[in-house]
Amino acid sequence: MELVERLSADMKVGVKFDDRIYKLEEPIDVTVVISPQKDLSLREVKLSLVCRERFTIWAKPTVYDRNVNRGGTIAYGSSGESVEERELDTVTVWSGLKLKAANTASQRVTVRLKNGRPIHASEAKELRMDGTAAWGFEWLLVVDIDTKRGWDVQSHHKVKVYFD
Repeated sequence: MELVERLSADMKVGVKFDDRIYKLEEPIDVTVVISPQKDLSLREVKLSLVCRERFTIWAKPTVYDRNVNRGGTIAYGSSGESVEERELDTVTVWSGLKLKAANTASQRVTVRLKNGRPIHASEAKELRMDGTAAWGFEWLLVVDIDTKRGWDVQSHHKVKVYFD
């Protein structure tokens, strides 16, 4: 699967990897493609595999109208969310890359789901029965591009991961 994103007026970034479900500790082969719209000088391009853990809590109803079946309402208390990110693996794709306009650079690298099991995985199983809070997990391939001139850019791509 190729995901192409225009990160800035200066470049497009493509990320190619198999669109399938990966298991923990399994390698993910990724091809990173940069297509500049003008001459570019990049200090460094990195590819990271990140596990994002999101905790969400929903408050229990604070006000209940007995006439819900006749158009009454239920008012819920406030909810909250917190996010934790953990970098599992990072690879330097390029260092000191200079590109001419319309010349494309392509590089294949491998990242691994090292220690990819979410820290809060066991807690998530316990909360499934509760219904007022939950942990959600997602894995991302993150391309960080450090440019010599202009804005540094970042691109995120979801990866499907199975764990038990």
